[in-house]
Amino acid sequence: MELLGSGKLDVCIGGIYALERIALDSAKDHPTVMEVLTAFVRVHSQEGVAESRTRPDIQAAVTVIGRRDSKNDLWWPASRDGLGRPGHIEDTGRINLSRAVLPGAILVDANLHRAYLMGVKLTNADLSLASFVFADLTDADLTGADLSRANLFGANLTGANLSRANLTGAVLTNAHLTDVRWPSDFRVPEGWQLDTGTGLLKADAARSS
Repeated sequence: MELLGSGKLDVCIGGIYALERIALDSAKDHPTVMEVLTAFVRVHSQEGVAESRTRPDIQAAVTVIGRRDSKNDLWWPASRDGLGRPGHIEDTGRINLSRAVLPGAILVDANLHRAYLMGVKLTNADLSLASFVFADLTDADLTGADLSRANLFGANLTGANLSRANLTGAVLTNAHLTDVRWPSDFRVPEGWQLDTGTGLLKADAARSS
């Protein structure tokens, strides 16, 4: 933790990889390490970031997050309902990178399954082969991002900006695409239509009913 706040880039990056080793060696410490790293990214990614690239220390942190062993993410059973019945299982340890600013980040093959990514800025990022299964990408800025062969099954992309994004081979089954700004050179997914007035996706009549 002291290394992360040192103010020296090389020392900070060393601290990030030291935390990764702790998470790999200790399953019980894994959720705490990920919480520390995601908080670091959310706060510091917005500090004086260049428009075209992510800071090296922030890139190191998201790389570690993206290759974590997600089996060690924290899961808790939900509290019982008013009738004393057990609730559903809640994954309270979901990775939270909401509103992080990560232009040009490299997250190839990253595991962001079920992550909170609301309002994240991933312009021109390399997200090829990444898993966003059931992730929440509401209002995310993915302008120019490479999402080739990314898995977006069940992801919530409501209001996201996909202008100029590369969606070659991307899986969009069951994704929520309402008001998505769709790239002009890719076919609109089945069940959706492009509103020519706004340039945003809308569910077609069959899906809406």
